[in-house]
Formats: sequence, structure tokens, C-alpha cells
Amino acid sequence: MDNDAGRRFKLLDGMILVAATAAGLAALRTYSPYLLSGSRSRSVPPPWALPALVVARGIVWGSPIAAMWSLFATAISLRPPRPRLRRLAARPGILACWAASLGLVLGLGVTLNFALNLGPGSNPERFLVFCLLIAYPVGFTVAGAWAASAWGGRWRPEPRWLDRLGRALGLYWIALIPLVTVVLIFL
Repeated sequence: MDNDAGRRFKLLDGMILVAATAAGLAALRTYSPYLLSGSRSRSVPPPWALPALVVARGIVWGSPIAAMWSLFATAISLRPPRPRLRRLAARPGILACWAASLGLVLGLGVTLNFALNLGPGSNPERFLVFCLLIAYPVGFTVAGAWAASAWGGRWRPEPRWLDRLGRALGLYWIALIPLVTVVLIFL
């Protein structure tokens, strides 16, 4: 099927996105009890670092959910009925989800290494820095995929819910690059 004009948001799509949200929250809860509990560290950060710390925590809270939504939106985009992969890859939202999934898979080795070394008595700031650094490969893969698509003349956005969701996720990952850079400078 080359045209997916009849493809609408279905109950199964909503269930998949709810499962993605649950998986993201479970990952956040598992690896970041310090950030969710609201407990304070022993050292008080200087006043000039507080805005950077607030932005950093927002990034850490949003990244696992955005990561799961990117992975699950990739799976939704491959469900039938769908157009050919070549036409599907021309949509910037779908391309952003695919690129984010690739960036997450490439960062999997780093993630597993970090998760195995993150013991119960570990420093919570270490987890914060890790979550900030994992956004770099994802943001750059999305930016690179979008740049290649635009320069190659394959940029064809469509007014579909999945493409719009993917574009929003792609903008999120790209926006994290300067935010993470600024936060790491000030922390």
C-alpha cells in the first residue's frame, strides 16, 4: 500500500504510547530515585548554579520518556498500513524517530556500562551527568538525518499525527544539545 491516507490514530497506537510512557517512567524511577524523591544532597549548590540545576533535572526527567516515545513511535511507523519505506523515510518526523532510535542504540553500550557500574551507594550527580551526556549522540543523529534529508531534497512533511509527534521529538532532541552544553558549563 503506497498511500496511507486512511491511517488515523487508533486505540492500539494510544496503548503503545501509554506503554512507552510507562517504560520511560519506570526507567526514570529505577535509575533516579534521588531525583524523584526530592531529597537534597549534602552540599548546597551556589546560587548561580540553581537555574542550571533546574534545567538539568528537567532534562533528566524528560529524556527517558522522550527516548521511549522515539523507540515506540519507530515501531508504530512500521505497522501496516504504511507507505513504502522510501516514502516513509522522507517524512521528517518519522526520520527523527528512526535517527533517535539509532542514537539510543549506539549509546546502549555506554548506557549498559554506566548502569552496571551504578550501584546502590553511587553518587546521584553521576546519574545526572550521564543523562545529560546521552542526549548528545541522539540530538546529533537527528540533526544529521534532518540535514541530509533537507539537502537531498527528500524533506516532505505530512499533516499526520505520527509525523507531527516525530517532529516534536526531533526538536526536543536537537534543543537538548545547546541546553546540555550550557548546563554542563555551569555545573
